[in-house]
Amino acid sequence: SGIVCHGLGHALAGRHFGNGNITVQQAWLVEAAGNQISYEHLGRNNVNCFGMKKKPTYTKRKVAKPGEKTIAVGRRAVYNELALSQGSQIQQIALKDLVDLNDADLAKGWSFYDYVARKEGKEGQEWLRALGKYATNRNSLVEKWRAAAAEILDIKGRDPIKAVEERWRQYAETEQETE
Repeated sequence: SGIVCHGLGHALAGRHFGNGNITVQQAWLVEAAGNQISYEHLGRNNVNCFGMKKKPTYTKRKVAKPGEKTIAVGRRAVYNELALSQGSQIQQIALKDLVDLNDADLAKGWSFYDYVARKEGKEGQEWLRALGKYATNRNSLVEKWRAAAAEILDIKGRDPIKAVEERWRQYAETEQETE
């Protein structure tokens, strides 16, 4: 059931954020959607993709011993803690391929996606669609995504991605579901 939920998240991310394509060229976003579907329907995530030479495969994570905290456990609290303590800026994660994403990137991706889905509403979804649209050109991705944030999320007078990062951090520290 974990592989089915995770795969469904991939498919939904591709359709929703891929601008009509079956896939979206944002590995963190695809993984985040897979994790989100697993959390919502199973209460946990025990599947993560990994990359080898750009071809994704699936692996089922082992369950940790009682009391052992590890990203492999797939609990929201572990992901949330790792995202806050070690997560890179989302604009850095957006430039990575699946093979380059580490545990902290996966955790931050899920946490950030959860924030956008729950707090930024329709505009947040449109902003993530803009990311999917601009993902084909890594050289201009961040600047175009930044401009889209300024316009779509109506952020003026400061770096729009930094502003969204600050909103995410506040959410992750005080509101994010960790059970």
